[in-house]
Amino acid sequence: MKKRARKGKFLSFLSATLLCFPSFSFAGLNSQFFRAVSRGDLSRVKSLIQEGADINAVDKAGDTALMQIASNGHADMPQLWNDTGFIRPDFIFPRFHKMSTRHFSFSISQKQMRVARFLIQNGENLNAKNVYGRTALMLGAKYGQAGLVELLLNHGADADLSDENGRTALDYAYQTEHQQVAALIEDYHRHPPSPGVREDAERLSNKQNLTREDVSKIALRAAQSAQNSTQKDIARRLDVLAKEIESLKKQSKLAKKTKTIKSDVDAPDFQEPPRREDFALVVGVEKYAGKIPHSEFSQRDATAVKKYMLALGVPSRHIRFLLNETATKSDLAAYLEDWLPKNVGKKSRVFFYFSGHGAPNPDTGQAYLVPFDGDPEFLEKTAYPLKRLYADFLKIHAHRVIVILDSCFSGAGARSIIRPGIRPLSTRVRPGFVPGLGQIAVLSAAQDDQTAEVIKSQGHGLLTYYFLRGLNGKAFNRKKIITLGSLYNYLAPEVENAAELENHSQNPQILPRSQLSKIFPIVLR
Repeated sequence: MKKRARKGKFLSFLSATLLCFPSFSFAGLNSQFFRAVSRGDLSRVKSLIQEGADINAVDKAGDTALMQIASNGHADMPQLWNDTGFIRPDFIFPRFHKMSTRHFSFSISQKQMRVARFLIQNGENLNAKNVYGRTALMLGAKYGQAGLVELLLNHGADADLSDENGRTALDYAYQTEHQQVAALIEDYHRHPPSPGVREDAERLSNKQNLTREDVSKIALRAAQSAQNSTQKDIARRLDVLAKEIESLKKQSKLAKKTKTIKSDVDAPDFQEPPRREDFALVVGVEKYAGKIPHSEFSQRDATAVKKYMLALGVPSRHIRFLLNETATKSDLAAYLEDWLPKNVGKKSRVFFYFSGHGAPNPDTGQAYLVPFDGDPEFLEKTAYPLKRLYADFLKIHAHRVIVILDSCFSGAGARSIIRPGIRPLSTRVRPGFVPGLGQIAVLSAAQDDQTAEVIKSQGHGLLTYYFLRGLNGKAFNRKKIITLGSLYNYLAPEVENAAELENHSQNPQILPRSQLSKIFPIVLR
């Protein structure tokens, strides 16, 4: 009987610990969102929210992302804790229940704190409760997360809320003997922030430049909210408010910049039936590491193309979207040489889209795609050769592979870079495309010695804009279908004419030219 009892307790414990792993509890974007939060991967968190992940998503226990950070990935399992906040050794070690207890404290990384700050600034509910009635503040107090507790309190978390057993955040801090956290919460009760301070920050942040008078008003308001505080308290509150104002200003500028550009191709106006065999890898690199200049509108390009892939019937689970920091050379290699070969079948159509810088190697004449961490001085080590890209696609044995490159390899223009000291347009590159690759079709933005430009009024690269416009209906042929051939026949003259209006030459290319009849009849919609 004792063995059965111990076995039953062990199985209960095992079931509870499975809550620690998000992949067992939820699926889709929210699952990826929680994993990115636990890693402290801010860029991935941002991109997933942009893709549709819910910032207020909860797991099986009702924990939000902030709660996950507060517990540092450890599941909230009350059945393992006694009334004093300590783990029950008799639960795990029934034969040694007299051993001394010990409370747990987990440190949050700086990466996780940056994620927490982003979640708070972008509207996660600070006072949400999980199934046990606990808030992120309570969990932060329980696990001794002083920095997170202070951040939550400064942004409006309610320290007076209680869980299903009537315990507050302060109770948890006392029970787990986290004195620093307890002191923070007690200070909050003594000097609660003025409810008007954030409103002042939001109002003043709408101005492009804060005057001395504005700063004086903020300082006065903050001082009034801490009139009984020490000078140190006031200085701390002013510092918090200053950071909040700066954050709000950045958000306001970003929102205004985003609203100024709206294109007629940002969203598709069609929806094709699902094509369960198809896959797409969409890459957009606008911001680069180091001193590489931005590739203007590449983020907007990739975001729009992803929407069109969905409209063409590619299942969302078969689309990988790599943006800026998530588009490193190792990321490209992982998806091209591991993910695609493992999943693509003989009936699959594979779409590969890249918007960002291309680069020529003046010594070898090879052409490269420049990922986020690329360096024009060390292309062989940091960039992705087109020759390798096409070899990757040959290995997957897909029915068709359609490659769209809104880049150029001349070393000049909006979407190409070159090693310092080399004159642009002086190197004739070899694209790396081998004639006879029957299942691969490549649509590139320009000839090897030309530049790929953008259309600023639409906020897209020239090739991408007319590529999407064609898919939206402009490229229908006489049979009222859109093929890769009819799409190219539409966009090529449109891009050439638009480029001429800006006093430069840009002629989109499609390869292979020797097998037009076999490649071009690919029906897109």
